[in-house]
Amino acid sequence: MGALLDVFFAAIIAALLMVNVADTNDDLLTMQHRNTLQYALQSNSSQLQQLLLRDLRMAGYGTGDQTGVIRADSATLELRGDFLRDGGTHIVRYSLDAPGSATTTPHSQDRLLWRSLDDRRPEAFAFGLIDLRFAALDSAGQSTADSSLVRQVRYEYALESTVPLSDRPPALYVSGAMTPKNLR
Repeated sequence: MGALLDVFFAAIIAALLMVNVADTNDDLLTMQHRNTLQYALQSNSSQLQQLLLRDLRMAGYGTGDQTGVIRADSATLELRGDFLRDGGTHIVRYSLDAPGSATTTPHSQDRLLWRSLDDRRPEAFAFGLIDLRFAALDSAGQSTADSSLVRQVRYEYALESTVPLSDRPPALYVSGAMTPKNLR
């Protein structure tokens, strides 16, 4: 009888151990998936930041007496400069689509960022962007609508993973300001 009890308790302990190992494995796989999504999110943020900062640095370059920042408001940014470095003056526009417009991703709030250069066909970027805001600032750091007074552009954006993961997807919020050297 004692041997039978020993076998029974050993089987229970082995079953509990197997459940614990399976649970730990599930936790590790979930963490790995979350880390992969966070890495992709940081990569998307880096690409978006490079795109914005490159164009902001070029704002006002080669424009003569024309202002480099045409408009910077809640969801639109228009810059003037020699973005192609061909000696001409070009206008680049950023605008944000409605929530859910990025149908290529499963995220319901993902929005497309549109970037157009002059009258060329606009490019669409699906970064997992859920919010993007711009503000034009004067030399005192105050918000201004007069494009001739703009000396700095503030940007804020929020990204969420384009792939759903539980009820709290990985998210990222970035804010910053750029003072283009070419603004007069």
